[in-house]
Amino acid sequence: MSLFTILYVSSPAASATFYEKILGIAPLDVSPTFAFFKLSDGHMLGLWQEQGVEPTSIGTGARSELCIEVQTKETLAQMRDAWTKSGATLLQDIVDLDFGTAFTVTDPDGHRLRAMVPQMH
Repeated sequence: MSLFTILYVSSPAASATFYEKILGIAPLDVSPTFAFFKLSDGHMLGLWQEQGVEPTSIGTGARSELCIEVQTKETLAQMRDAWTKSGATLLQDIVDLDFGTAFTVTDPDGHRLRAMVPQMH
C-alpha cells in the first residue's frame, strides 16, 4: 500500500520545480494538471491543479503541514537557507518546540512545510 499526500496547487509544473529544489529529487511525472514525487517507501507527494480537483475543494487556509525529519540542527539550518532561497516564505525560524527543534515555511501556494529534528524522550 502507498500513502499519497496531495496538495492543491495553481500550477503543477511550477510547484514541481519548487519541490524538486527543496527535496533534491526529480518528480516521477509532470503533466499540465498533476505532478508527483516518490518521497520514501510507500509515500508519494502529489501536486494537483486546484481548478481540476474533483470533487471541488471547499474551504481555505493552512490546516495541515508536510513535515520532514532531519538528523541534526546544522542540517536544519542548511535546509532553512536552501528552502527560502528556493522561494519558500519563512513563517517561523528555528525554534525548540515540545516535539523537537523545527522551522516552518510556506510553499508558493501557501502550503505549510516543516523541517524538524525530533526530540527523543
